[in-house]
Amino acid sequence: MRLQREEVDDRPATRSHAKADPSTLTLEFRHAHRLVDPAAEGVQTWQVSLLADDATVARVRATRGQYWKAHNVGERMADEESLAAVTAGQLFDADGQFRPEEAGLSVLGPSMRSMTRYVDEDLHGAEFRECDLTGARLIGVVMQDAVIDGLITNLVVNGVEVTEYVEAELDRRHPVRVLIRSEDPADLREASRQLHAGWTATIERIRRTPGIERRSVNDEWSAVQTMRHLVFVHDSWFRRCCLGSTELFTPMGIGTTVEPYRGAHGLDLSLDPALDEIVSVRDAQAAELEAWLDEVTAVQLAARAPVPDDDVWPPYARGRLVRQCLGTVLNETFEHHGFCVRDLDLIEAQDAE
Repeated sequence: MRLQREEVDDRPATRSHAKADPSTLTLEFRHAHRLVDPAAEGVQTWQVSLLADDATVARVRATRGQYWKAHNVGERMADEESLAAVTAGQLFDADGQFRPEEAGLSVLGPSMRSMTRYVDEDLHGAEFRECDLTGARLIGVVMQDAVIDGLITNLVVNGVEVTEYVEAELDRRHPVRVLIRSEDPADLREASRQLHAGWTATIERIRRTPGIERRSVNDEWSAVQTMRHLVFVHDSWFRRCCLGSTELFTPMGIGTTVEPYRGAHGLDLSLDPALDEIVSVRDAQAAELEAWLDEVTAVQLAARAPVPDDDVWPPYARGRLVRQCLGTVLNETFEHHGFCVRDLDLIEAQDAE
């Protein structure tokens, strides 16, 4: 994990480099967790400040440490790949000298700013991928033909909060979203069936253009990679979290890139399965999920998820309810289908030109 830089203004810092003396330097860790949807994953931010004589002299932030949870903070702090270890490696050089500029940290002066400020910049065609833009302000900008895709809440455009309008329109276009959010087992069963039917239709579309399943656009996953990720989602979030299974994951699954979970617990990163093989696995998984949904009750959904007590993905699921883990499965199935259809449309449009 590379800690993300916080920018400051370009005036010279007023503080000189500090020695790595434990009696004068303090690392301050702060953690914030915004749970936007109880049935989905939240967004976590770790902020690390370096203090000398109680005055902050540097600050870094990491926003994708999602496997850091209350139950495993001690374990992660002791891990040499933990946030604390990575921070220490970036704060000090080999001689123990604090080098903030080399580490990519902000050196805070009396007029410190906590964000990058762009004025009269031409950002035409810029792409922000996997970025945390929480609290960003766009003032007096020209924005035409722009696309925003991600976890969006409390978005104000020209004084109007538009998130509710966007969510309502998405519900109108995709009524299955309402079923996915329901607490009623019957609605959840219907959501699962509709999601499977949608994927079945898309797979038939893929079969009409052999080879399209392995093509990708804009650095996104191909259709087969997307389906292989859903194989992993089912194994990890349904079998493991909802059923309490300790079985190895299906080898063809594509999971997280977070170490040490990447390629672990049965995953084989060297595999390149054919479309038919992937579809066969996904059909079996869909049947397993629907059979479980036919029997599950509201009481069972409201129970604590039986996540095994071992270091297997997703470690941060412990403490969640079965309903929340199921929500992740259904949401991932829906969202990735949308991504797949979007990219198939782009590929076909390119071929038609």
